[in-house]
Amino acid sequence: MNENNIIIITGEKGEGKTTKVSRVIETLRSSGIPMSGFITHATGKDRDTYILNDINSSDSIIFCSKVQQDLSVEKTGNFYISNDAIIFGNNILQTNHTDNTLIIIDEVGPFEISGNGWNDSLQYLLQETNNTILIVVRKSLVDKIITGYNLKNAVSYHVTEPDSKIVDYILNII
Repeated sequence: MNENNIIIITGEKGEGKTTKVSRVIETLRSSGIPMSGFITHATGKDRDTYILNDINSSDSIIFCSKVQQDLSVEKTGNFYISNDAIIFGNNILQTNHTDNTLIIIDEVGPFEISGNGWNDSLQYLLQETNNTILIVVRKSLVDKIITGYNLKNAVSYHVTEPDSKIVDYILNII
């Protein structure tokens, strides 16, 4: 297993993890840091649908919804997760990355812990690449993710930490 640098952005549901990562991405983009990955945005007043967005293009796809959108879905909790979105996200993560790329995965959770979603791609990134990986994880799952993926050198930041602290850390390790 390679010794990738792992950064975890954590917080509770609806606390602004994706907003935090989006701001960090924009700041790092102006520094010329090579990046790949995706973020997910909730839509609807009840946060009933999530859109998966490629950070390097305008490409996006419905990731999950509380309402079944089509037949190629798997129900997890209250959401129907699109198999097409899983393929879309994994294709982004498995693109040939040069070393020292910042890989962003928003988010890693119970679906991955059970071996689904981004699990295989995250395992590949951890074992076969030499990159900095930024993952978004709910606070209640951080220990499970660190233990389950054997993330020995993970650094965790709560969503309330200043953006500059996270950006400075990334700039110092890439």
